[in-house]
Amino acid sequence: MSETKSRLSHFIDYFIDVTSFDGALRNALEALNKKIEQPEKVSYYLRSHPGGYLREIYKRRISIAESYIKIAHALESNAYEERLDALETLIQLSFHAKNIAMPLNTARVQIALMKEAIKRKGNRRRQLEILSDFTIASFGQGPVIRKMLRELNLVEVPEEGKALKDLDLGWDNHVHDSMSEGRKTPCQVLLDAFVKGISSVTLVYYDITEPQIIKESLVAGKILGIEVRIGIEFSVGKSKQRRHYKYLPGMFATPEQFFKFFKDNSNLLDVFIDGLKKNAESRKVVIDTIMKHFNDTHIVRLNQGYEDLAHLCMKPVTLSDLKKHVSSGQYSRIHLGELIYTKLLETSYKRVLYLRTQYQVAKNKKKIGLISQWELDQLTAQYETVRRYYEDMSPERLNEKFLEDRAQVDYDSAFLEEDNIFPQLIACGGEIKFIHPLQIGMKNAVSNIIKNHKYLTRVETFNNTDSARRNPNELILFNRFIEIINNKSINELHRFLNEWKIQDLPEDLVMAAFNHYHEKPIIPKCGSDATGRDPKIPGMGFIKSKSIPRSARKWFVNTHAIIPAPISSLILGEGLPVPESQWQKLAEDEKHIVLMGNKRNRRKNPIGDESEEEPISVNRYMKYLNPWIKNLFRLSIGIVPAYYTFYMQFSSKTWGLYFAALWFTITFLRNIIVDLVAAHGLDVKEWSWNDVNFENAFQSLFWTGWSVPILNEVKLGFDSVWLMSGFVSIWLKDIVKFFFICVANGTYIYTHNTIRNFDDKVRKANFFRSVMAWPFATLTAPIGDFFNVPSIVQAKMWSDTIAAFIEGTGKFTQRIVIRKRDLSEILPNLSSEDRFHRMAAALDVLYIWARQQRGQTCLEQILLNKTAFYKIFRKRESSMEKAQKQEYALSTFNTLFNFFHDEGCSIALCNFVIEYYSGKEAELLTNLIGSHFEHFKEWLYSIKMTIERQEKALSEDGRIEE
Repeated sequence: MSETKSRLSHFIDYFIDVTSFDGALRNALEALNKKIEQPEKVSYYLRSHPGGYLREIYKRRISIAESYIKIAHALESNAYEERLDALETLIQLSFHAKNIAMPLNTARVQIALMKEAIKRKGNRRRQLEILSDFTIASFGQGPVIRKMLRELNLVEVPEEGKALKDLDLGWDNHVHDSMSEGRKTPCQVLLDAFVKGISSVTLVYYDITEPQIIKESLVAGKILGIEVRIGIEFSVGKSKQRRHYKYLPGMFATPEQFFKFFKDNSNLLDVFIDGLKKNAESRKVVIDTIMKHFNDTHIVRLNQGYEDLAHLCMKPVTLSDLKKHVSSGQYSRIHLGELIYTKLLETSYKRVLYLRTQYQVAKNKKKIGLISQWELDQLTAQYETVRRYYEDMSPERLNEKFLEDRAQVDYDSAFLEEDNIFPQLIACGGEIKFIHPLQIGMKNAVSNIIKNHKYLTRVETFNNTDSARRNPNELILFNRFIEIINNKSINELHRFLNEWKIQDLPEDLVMAAFNHYHEKPIIPKCGSDATGRDPKIPGMGFIKSKSIPRSARKWFVNTHAIIPAPISSLILGEGLPVPESQWQKLAEDEKHIVLMGNKRNRRKNPIGDESEEEPISVNRYMKYLNPWIKNLFRLSIGIVPAYYTFYMQFSSKTWGLYFAALWFTITFLRNIIVDLVAAHGLDVKEWSWNDVNFENAFQSLFWTGWSVPILNEVKLGFDSVWLMSGFVSIWLKDIVKFFFICVANGTYIYTHNTIRNFDDKVRKANFFRSVMAWPFATLTAPIGDFFNVPSIVQAKMWSDTIAAFIEGTGKFTQRIVIRKRDLSEILPNLSSEDRFHRMAAALDVLYIWARQQRGQTCLEQILLNKTAFYKIFRKRESSMEKAQKQEYALSTFNTLFNFFHDEGCSIALCNFVIEYYSGKEAELLTNLIGSHFEHFKEWLYSIKMTIERQEKALSEDGRIEE
């Protein structure tokens, strides 16, 4: 019975696998996994514009994957330039999908999907699903992208053509990368921030001894359009009593400006830099002490019972191991904990395999009576205990268990008192922020803020990492103190200090702090303190709830943690209460600060004998069904109501099948012709099935089939009412009949468009085109009636004819916009001083002109300064704007003409291709040059003649006016 069940299960799995996805997607996955397996061989340089000849030789999704793989695998600090190059490539590729409606959100979704696909290597089914979603996302349809944003737990950002830093969305004032305690490089951290929709990030470091990491942070922020600020974390005080601060030297647009600041203020900051170095050395001594203690005590206990089996014993942790484990920056307790986890995980895995083998052998021995049940039970318990320990092991648990608390092992800071360093920091500009205030206790935190009122400008009132282990009431009480000292009376401040028995502060000091903070409030801030390590703590990012689009706000707020109201209110007001008039204007769901990260469950460490695939639901199976099977299914379902309706009307299977086929042919041809004409116009020889979106065509067939019985019922209902009305005019009958049919058709289309989450503009356009068919169907009704064509078919013909025009125009316009966008980005590179950029731009232009849909039309419009037909109804340009555009067009043409008519240009392009490419790539590009170079030159000459004729005509017009 068990064997039969297993065979059935295997057959079901096999059937699901065979009937899911298509060959192209499977080939893409194979190519992706090859890249993942050989990260050192990936190509991440963008050798062409994403809309140029790159499309001929590389698949966009694979290029995106290669770029991300390089960012994720090149972890050494000296590989920062490779990471930045890969990041720039990734962003440029991501912003050039097949859409113009939601480029920023589409880029975020596709990067998130590719990241997940790479992470899921080993789970073939899940990878295929993600790649399928990636392909669908490329079209950038609003409803699809919004649905994927929800599935990926991301907030939608406004599409205003601005960088994230200009949208004032998410922020995080305290984030770590691999230079301090974080797991990821600056490029990875900031790419995650981009995907989340974060506008500004403060990256925190313990020193600035590795300038390449600072450079990576600031340059990566510029590439991603994120505002990046550098903070330097340091401590003050003696061992076990240290207070933690962050120095914020200011905002810097470039790394050069950042380091110039420290150079210009070296007389004030040298002491600070030296102190940071001393603290780093002290941390190393602490780590060495903890490491020695772990090796002397904990390893002995961990190896108990395995002393005679050296291969099952954990080896001591060494300093050289730790240095290898930390790719850049200073090693810390967190890094030591991760190293211990890695070593113990490997050892525990071997123990699990060892005991599992003994357990399996023992079971067989028990079956034949060689051992007792008691002996088997003892071995089973030992095996299950070791297995559970391995599966549930995590760095966080090991840190808590084995690494001493700071109260046990700590160091004296190089800065024993705030007065030793604060005046110098303030003197050269910037701000000082008090972080982790409650680590030193409520009393000490309050006293510290009062004592250092001359220097402190900010305080961290909410920290994800700290708050996760703290009583929320403690946070609210500390926030209450900030509110009092900033806004309330001196009596309330005294009452608070008395309640907490803080009575050792001189009255004049308390009064001075009170007056200072009333004049310059200390600003409360929130920071995640994210390191990317502990899944139980929400990750990076905060956002005001009012910044979340209203359509997604309720969902986002309900599925994410929010900062307690008193704390968030004071943060929103920057230490002051939000004015009552403003607060009352906010809806209840607009008053929160929401955490953009979520807690996650840590997956169990795998052994290898677990079930490979998770159960697949019916909905999930249908979603990723092979496209052609899915299309056949849609056709089969859709044709049934259409056939049955016409069969009942004519009482004939032949006529029923004929009109059902006609109905479906009209719909199918409309979709096909729209795609073909949008791609290549009326140039039939250029038409290709590859330009047809069959998924959309068969979706239309499914929904159009169900419209037949609905429209037929409307028509029959009208006939009944008309007979009872007593009217006899045939023309009036046709006018009213087709009005009701067309409105009913429009209403049906609008309804199923709503069900399918189409954009409001699309729904309204489809309703409009159905109603537009009314007068045309009425005029041609006598001809249709003569040939006995059903009224609903006549209305259908006109509705789809108008739809073809509207949809074709829309797709045509989109292709024109995309192509002109690409050309506008490429053409300026022809004047670049860099030879590579010039040659690549020339090849891009030649490729778009020769091979890309609407390439020639778009280039002609740019060079001749023609207005595209879809812009003729827009606001008219001023004479100055026209003159500027004309000047740009002429300048661009001259540059392009001179480049391609330069003696030896074709040879230079050929040499460029052979120098930088090889194999199939070189063959394709040299063929492009050989086949189209001379034709392009002739075309450019014809453009020159046109320009000269235009100039001559303008000159003659000028003379006539004179």
